[in-house]
Amino acid sequence: MSTAMYFVGAGLSKGIAQRRHPIPIMNDFVRILARHVDRVPILVALGVLVRYRLLEGPSDELKSLADRLLDDEGARTSQQLSRFTALIDALPPQNIETILASLDAQDIQAKWSFRYAINDFFAHLGWNARLRCLKRFISSQTPTASKHIVVSFNYDLLIEFALASAVGWNASLGYGFTFQYFITPEESERAQAAWASGASSAGVAQVGELTSSISSDQRWLVLKPHGSLNWVAWGNDSSRPVLVASSSSGTLAYSRSSLQCPIDVPGVYGAPQLGWLHIVAPETPKQGVREDLVAQEDQALVDADDVYVIGWSIPESDTDQIELIRGAVQRRAHPPKRLVIVNMHASRYYYERVSELFGLRARECEIFDRGWMDFCHRTICNRTSPHDEVVR
Repeated sequence: MSTAMYFVGAGLSKGIAQRRHPIPIMNDFVRILARHVDRVPILVALGVLVRYRLLEGPSDELKSLADRLLDDEGARTSQQLSRFTALIDALPPQNIETILASLDAQDIQAKWSFRYAINDFFAHLGWNARLRCLKRFISSQTPTASKHIVVSFNYDLLIEFALASAVGWNASLGYGFTFQYFITPEESERAQAAWASGASSAGVAQVGELTSSISSDQRWLVLKPHGSLNWVAWGNDSSRPVLVASSSSGTLAYSRSSLQCPIDVPGVYGAPQLGWLHIVAPETPKQGVREDLVAQEDQALVDADDVYVIGWSIPESDTDQIELIRGAVQRRAHPPKRLVIVNMHASRYYYERVSELFGLRARECEIFDRGWMDFCHRTICNRTSPHDEVVR
């Protein structure tokens, strides 16, 4: 049984983004969000980040304007919003993982307003991305191996949407664990609005049971170590998340809600438990879902014949992943037969670091340094890229 692995980072999302619908990555998340401050959840979230001093380098003008926009809805004129966007855009790059970690130490308003903004942004974005080449890539790869493991570090659902379209992948079965229950975006948004207004009895989100006859292409599996925008946890139990889906058949969907309200899961608890959209996976790697995902990724790393690293920067801070890969590679009889690295204008050090991590030297790898679309032109479409030759 042959296995192919794909490590996918924000560079892929960036590569398939439409010009009119840019997709934020780690260091420009705040700047991209600031283009949408006409959406109240995003304006409030950015204003709160400024107020709580969670952004680097804000000017006194930005601090003052953020307070005014938060406290006075009448001040939210198009001119003031444009100025707010410009001041955010002038800030140095802001790392979203640093922000999320900092938010854990803040009060509930700061924490949930930013998560609400992330949900709102991606729900608004939807499937507006250049997905044709990604679907073609998936279709062309499917017969090349009996098992395909995608390790995605992206919160968004664009890879999953392409897989569902290309090969019939289904979210309820394709994440490495099985969902039993689902909640629709409409229900999560209704319940959170009712809960926030003080209508506690109406603010309980009702979940449904997924259809038992769902099928999914078993050749493709998506593992998301950092969590996903369509996973919901409730109470203190992260081992059996609820899926955000538009139907009982597990159809992919985003919710604008951050779901800070109780969830009633039939037959699990005697009373509804507080739920939240699972942007970040559980911290402890030996609990619940996370333990299973780590074990599956580890085995795939030992077995994989072909490995693709697409738009993943492998940040030094991601020590869990680096240690997992190194440990699995050391247990292999030999390195992967093929290592393909796709990035955009990365340094030589980056390619040497990636190849060394997987037990190879850079000259033994296939390197595409002009990004995802260039890679597609060269490999899927069999056309010469308009860029200079960069494959080595």
